[in-house]
Amino acid sequence: MSDRLFEHLSLLRATVGYLGEREQLAWWQSSFFSPQSPAFLAPVFGRTQVLAQCVGVARAAAALHDAHIGVGRVHHLFRLPEELERALHRTLCDPATAQQITAFYVLTRGGPADATRILPIEVYLRAFQLLEMGRAAAISMVMFVFLMVLTVIQLKFFKVGDL
Repeated sequence: MSDRLFEHLSLLRATVGYLGEREQLAWWQSSFFSPQSPAFLAPVFGRTQVLAQCVGVARAAAALHDAHIGVGRVHHLFRLPEELERALHRTLCDPATAQQITAFYVLTRGGPADATRILPIEVYLRAFQLLEMGRAAAISMVMFVFLMVLTVIQLKFFKVGDL
């Protein structure tokens, strides 16, 4: 089977896993993709946090599916034959696939307690979600003036030949 198929299967599994979690549709009682999950996963898993999230949500979903349809003769998205599970695991270890899966964090709106929300995202949210166009424009203008001042300072102190 092709690597592209396993990449799509990994993304499908992560998407369905995310949608089934407690904060979304509550099909299973896990919170591996919640905004708070990096706080307890990052110290333990570090560089493999996305893999840990995908495996965790897959195990939670598999437990629910197995309880309803049983284990053995039937395969489903969260219980595949061993060869396919190993191939999915290898695919999830690939940084490119992990980067695609982290796009789901866009849905968490800046992580736990908005810890990773940056100013351009704040402008976007104010303008298009809260429909506060005036406030978003004001923040944008303050950002513009600040960046212009920084640019002038940088041009004044650093000449082309200084580097």
